[in-house]
Amino acid sequence: MIKIWYIYIFLLFPVLIFSQQQSREIVTKKDSLLPGTSSSISFILENPTSENKKYTIEVTTSNPNIIPILSKGEFSISAGENKSYIVPLRIATETPQGKYSIVINGN
Repeated sequence: MIKIWYIYIFLLFPVLIFSQQQSREIVTKKDSLLPGTSSSISFILENPTSENKKYTIEVTTSNPNIIPILSKGEFSISAGENKSYIVPLRIATETPQGKYSIVINGN
């Protein structure tokens, strides 16, 4: 009985796992934003200088139907550091399919 379990565990189980093919849909799927939903986009901000910086950030979009949930904010970055800034968006159901831009302005 133990020999049969060894065959199942050490021969058949790995064969079943490694014989599975990865779905091509996951690999080739483009990041898409669906109308009527909320989503977020991340930006990487960096401070290459030797002093700490504090930015006032404003987010603008190329379509009035794509609304940034947090359109203004403050962001501080230490010297020589990279940080990720996440912009939450609300996409209206009236938004047609197409290419749009989301811009971060900081001063």
